[in-house]
Amino acid sequence: ALPISELTVELMRNGTEVAGTVTLNEENNWTGTVENLDKYTGGVKNVYTWVEKNLPEGYSLTKTEDQTAEATAETAETLITTLTNSYTPGK
Repeated sequence: ALPISELTVELMRNGTEVAGTVTLNEENNWTGTVENLDKYTGGVKNVYTWVEKNLPEGYSLTKTEDQTAEATAETAETLITTLTNSYTPGK
């Protein structure tokens, strides 16, 4: 069993502004979606990063993997991010 029942992650726009918050848990298969994000602000391309809010002691974010699905006639460009955590006992 996992040591936590849920994890809250915030999607940050340009490192300073919260663009969305997602609560991940077993019920939603540890997945979440933030939609309708602006690609640009004031003509400058936005950079989005995830921040985990309630990781238990000893856990840390070890990998963030992004995958982009190009836009089609029916869908907008989609970015899928996979967050991977690791546990270091006694840390």
